[in-house]
Amino acid sequence: MKARVASGVVVALVLVLGVGSAAGAKSNSPATAQAAADGTIQSLLPSSPGQPGICDMKTQSGFFAHRASYLASCSTADGGFAAFSIVAAKNGSLHLHSSYVGSQLHTFCAGGHAYSAGVKGKFADLYAGTGDGPGTEAAVAQDLANALGDQIKGVAGRVAPFKVC
Repeated sequence: MKARVASGVVVALVLVLGVGSAAGAKSNSPATAQAAADGTIQSLLPSSPGQPGICDMKTQSGFFAHRASYLASCSTADGGFAAFSIVAAKNGSLHLHSSYVGSQLHTFCAGGHAYSAGVKGKFADLYAGTGDGPGTEAAVAQDLANALGDQIKGVAGRVAPFKVC
């Protein structure tokens, strides 16, 4: 674990960069979905070489479910933490069933925890980490989901942070 197991303030500041466009969009298109998901993941990556980030690298991105949803993800180099941002590419068509996310969550749920929050029909962000208790990457995952939940409190359709596993 590097600086990604940082104070809640740092975690919340990193997250602010990626949320606005997915939650506030009046209508989703493939371009806005891609920009929103990629922006969320970009906010978790190092801002410049040698700077710490929550994630070390972007892992997957692309449309799925007949282009109804867009997925972007990142992880740490050691595989102890991963983030997934799924955004509807068509109005009201958020599809969360991705075989890639499913297989990743299966792995994380065996040795850690995953948490999620989002806005119904618009987007869902999932954060997964290994370990149990304070100071673990699972705790960072929980902090990120809680920070997102706080940011979208006033948004219609908000799905409060919850433990996936």
